[in-house]
Amino acid sequence: MKLDAVRRCFAVFGLAAIVSACNSTAPLDIPELAEAPTVSEAGLELTPGATFALTKIIADIKRGEVIGAFPSRGLDVEGSFCNYSSRGNDVVTWGGGSRYLGNWSTELGSVFYEIMSGQGYRIAGDPSDLFGQEKTVRSSEYIVGGRLKTIKGNFCHEHDWWTGLPIYEYSGDFYIEVEWSVLNTLTQDVVYKEVHPGRFKQKNPIDDGIVLMFHGAFADSVARLAATNEMTNLANGRPVTEIAVRSPQGNFSVINGKPPVGFDIGRLRDVVVTVRIGQGHGSGFFVGEGGLVMTNAHVIGEAETVQIRL
Repeated sequence: MKLDAVRRCFAVFGLAAIVSACNSTAPLDIPELAEAPTVSEAGLELTPGATFALTKIIADIKRGEVIGAFPSRGLDVEGSFCNYSSRGNDVVTWGGGSRYLGNWSTELGSVFYEIMSGQGYRIAGDPSDLFGQEKTVRSSEYIVGGRLKTIKGNFCHEHDWWTGLPIYEYSGDFYIEVEWSVLNTLTQDVVYKEVHPGRFKQKNPIDDGIVLMFHGAFADSVARLAATNEMTNLANGRPVTEIAVRSPQGNFSVINGKPPVGFDIGRLRDVVVTVRIGQGHGSGFFVGEGGLVMTNAHVIGEAETVQIRL
């Protein structure tokens, strides 16, 4: 019985070696990255005042571009018979990798929130807030968008050590580049744009390993964004352009919804304003001659800074 077991074991190893020889996939070239620093490790100070919100992450990758490989060699990870059932050039292309990445766009908001909040930023859109998430996002002073420019991964698909069959657990090395853009919602200007890479290595094969590697690389890119001088300056309340306002001269009144004699629409224009905040706006009007503006509470929300347009 022991001899038969040994023979079966060698038969499995022989089968694995034959299948391995059929895999001609070369690993993708992944740049080395130093570990991402925290805000404090980067020598930056953060006294959060401004609020940020993530709007969307989109992909700027050509359909059919190779984004992953199951190479026959060159992987510094654990796993039994890595990729031994692969044949020929076993790669993943953009548009054909949905079974590995899943619906990637739906979970990155949570990753962004966790990393940025953990670094001390005020981030709107808490994923655990069932009812107030949309309201806080609308009142954010800065909105952040990301454009995926590069995705690369080298993966190990683990196989059973006894049968040589794939067991759908993955380890590997994942690399991305994200072009981050930050929009000032008060001035509607893009105040920061920069590409930040991210990398994550999964040593042990696990279920959904490729998705988790992707999220890890994305989190690494977010951490590099957080530890920039530009982002901490914005969070610390870098002043926006001041807008000079003037109070109207003279008084007029509207009684019972009927305008008095001599009602002047031109004078009304001087006292009615648009209050802009986040991704929305509301109306308001000057009260008295001291430059005070009255508006509804729901227009302002939680914001501390708004833009007044005459």
